[in-house]
Amino acid sequence: MILFQIVNEAKTSEDIKLETQLPQSSVYKMINDLEELGLVYVEKQDSTPAGSIIKFYRSKIKEATINIKALEPKFTLIPQNNFSNL
Repeated sequence: MILFQIVNEAKTSEDIKLETQLPQSSVYKMINDLEELGLVYVEKQDSTPAGSIIKFYRSKIKEATINIKALEPKFTLIPQNNFSNL
């Protein structure tokens, strides 16, 4: 669900939370998991006047397909233009 939110543009965890209506802790956990899998990256960082860092997350995947045949699913991931491999 989160991956779909950040395919076309980078968003903050707060943006994702508001759009998905998931708890902030769940958003952080899912983003962390997706980063560890290499499917998400931090496109840019800003800071607030108070000095907090705000990260903007973006999907490395442009498109995904799932094909299920004979109980052996096949996943095809198509990267964004600036990523040659996943």
